[in-house]
Amino acid sequence: MGGRTFLVPGEFPMGCSVTYLTLYQTSNQEEYDPSGCLKWLNKFAKYHSDQLQAELNMLRELYPHLNTYTQTTTTLCYAFFKNRGRFIEKPLHACCGSGGPYNFTSGRQCGFKGVESCSDPSKYVCWDGVHMIEAAYRLMAVRN
Repeated sequence: MGGRTFLVPGEFPMGCSVTYLTLYQTSNQEEYDPSGCLKWLNKFAKYHSDQLQAELNMLRELYPHLNTYTQTTTTLCYAFFKNRGRFIEKPLHACCGSGGPYNFTSGRQCGFKGVESCSDPSKYVCWDGVHMIEAAYRLMAVRN
């Protein structure tokens, strides 16, 4: 269709997602890395990123004039979780949510009656269990 330059977003570290941490929480501490993220989900996200990169390499061979740029969201985002407190105080909690260890309850998301948001969103990575907060994107953009 004529496109020549594309920005391809990388995969976020799924094992650090508030939603997935809530859905797959376990008492087996060996399932978590030192940051508190689920290891198996982060391995899956890395596998996805590796497969995506292989496909992009194949496309570049087929279309030599194609320019693709992969945003390194996994590395940048994971820095929030590895360096707890350095960037953001509560990297594994939703700012707007209700209950549970990650302030997220499926079916009671932000905007529902009785669900409140934090007083300072800049101290969080996650807004509502799914979406990142503006301050986290800003930090990623500055570091990229």
